[in-house]
Amino acid sequence: ERRSKILVAEGEKTARILQAEGLRQAFILEAEGKRLARILEAQGEAQALRLLAMGAATLDRKAISIRTLDTLVKLGSTPSTKIVLPFEISSLIHNIAGYVSKAKEVPAVKEMTLEELEKHIGKIDEALGKIPKPEELEAKIKERGATAAEEEAKIKEELKGLLSKVTKEKERKE
Repeated sequence: ERRSKILVAEGEKTARILQAEGLRQAFILEAEGKRLARILEAQGEAQALRLLAMGAATLDRKAISIRTLDTLVKLGSTPSTKIVLPFEISSLIHNIAGYVSKAKEVPAVKEMTLEELEKHIGKIDEALGKIPKPEELEAKIKERGATAAEEEAKIKEELKGLLSKVTKEKERKE
């Protein structure tokens, strides 16, 4: 009976250890997934900002004034009762009127080559780092899933062995 109790205790101990190890692996995989998601979100945001910077590089004061007016129109269409603007709107309208009256005199904005743009905002690859392709991400996920499945199979085999020992010991005792 003493030997049976020892085997049962060892089996329970091993089961708890294996369960804790399984939980540990699950937490690690979840943390790695969250980490990768944060990295990809940050890289996506960096790409979006880079594209905005590229687009803004060609904007002059006229274009910015027009974009400001568009924003004001959108603000005016909201049902809110108070709008606080951090600038004097009459000066904006005065500037736009000046641009409209002199539009023929102002030369068009010179388009930048990619090299000129990179001088201003830096190389894209340096700012964003290596962005994994969807195929690479899928391969990594499958690899981690296979590793987890192998570990689970090992744990199940160990538990079966322990259960078998305990069952045999109980049968022998009876």
